[in-house]
Amino acid sequence: MICSRPRGGSGNILNRRNDAVDRWDGLLNFRQLEDRIFTSGQPTEAQLPLLAAGGIQTVLNLALPTSPGALPDEAASVTQLGMEYLAIPVPFDAPTVAHWEAVRTALVTRMERKVWVHCALNYRVSAFLAVYRVRELGWGPADAWRDLRTVWEPDPVWTALLTDLGVPSPLRENSP
Repeated sequence: MICSRPRGGSGNILNRRNDAVDRWDGLLNFRQLEDRIFTSGQPTEAQLPLLAAGGIQTVLNLALPTSPGALPDEAASVTQLGMEYLAIPVPFDAPTVAHWEAVRTALVTRMERKVWVHCALNYRVSAFLAVYRVRELGWGPADAWRDLRTVWEPDPVWTALLTDLGVPSPLRENSP
């Protein structure tokens, strides 16, 4: 895991979901998990100041540095804006329980912070946050999967990992 501490302040804190949706409209696959956790695909360099202005205190990147749209030095860009930067690179074709544990640790040790979690398309993130919802927030697996499927339909590799982590895929509602 790569971690960089911010050099500046943390900006204004958002308190309402509508403010967040309006402020971050245009970020790829934007989702808000709760008052403090926001997710999306890869933000552009021009979108990073929006995160800082919106009160985000930590940016957690799950994409590889070679992922499509990856920023050349995201850590420097994020910390120059006063936010903490963490990178937990998760290979899309080979996610592991250890990756989940690192993501979980990053989130639960920042319970008092506004955290933006992203990867290239919000696929890795949405899968891990489905697990977070079940294990940490008490959601049922079917509800977590329903929300996950608003972003993407996990492939067999991710479906197996989610099952191993206690979030088995329910039958689709329109299945025979």
